[in-house]
Amino acid sequence: MYPITAAIADACRDLVVADHPVVTEVVGLPWLAHPRALRERRIDVGFTLTVDGRLPDPSTMRSRPLWEETEAFAVISDRHPLAGEEVIQPRDLADLPLHLPDEADSPDIHHLILEQLADAGVPAPRRAPPSGSFATVITQIAAGDGWLLSARTLARHVPPGLVTRHLAVTSRRKVQFEVIWHVNTDPATADTFCRRIQEALV
Repeated sequence: MYPITAAIADACRDLVVADHPVVTEVVGLPWLAHPRALRERRIDVGFTLTVDGRLPDPSTMRSRPLWEETEAFAVISDRHPLAGEEVIQPRDLADLPLHLPDEADSPDIHHLILEQLADAGVPAPRRAPPSGSFATVITQIAAGDGWLLSARTLARHVPPGLVTRHLAVTSRRKVQFEVIWHVNTDPATADTFCRRIQEALV
């Protein structure tokens, strides 16, 4: 079990707020899908990456940062010729289509990725067509069709068939991994969950 997954399970287990037990259900979603799910009230609490502290939708959500993301990684097929390298140069992936997050769902992350690649000498990366779902993207990358640029937290949760390698890019932005919750979520419940997950991650 991945550390963050175990922490979520620990934070949800026997959750009690003001002496009242809270019924919890862990829902499996790709990280970058959490803001939309939160807006649509399919979840009450989730996680996201923020750029320079900007929430995807500050009118409907609140947040608390867990840690800063200072590294970038390339997610590629474990059969790719560069899978054995420790560090990959973005130019060496020029022949592979880049799977970008949906600009409508994650505009800050979308533009951050393009900015990092431009700064590394790849101003116009070859882009993969929209795939409709994260599962489809993963399947395509595992088959050798494309790659992802990922933060460290997300890079630690890759499915079988993929590997992550340091990507030689730098960022001029502050990227953080944050807990997010809907504005209508009970504040005490959100605060208790945040405290418990921070304790579980220590």
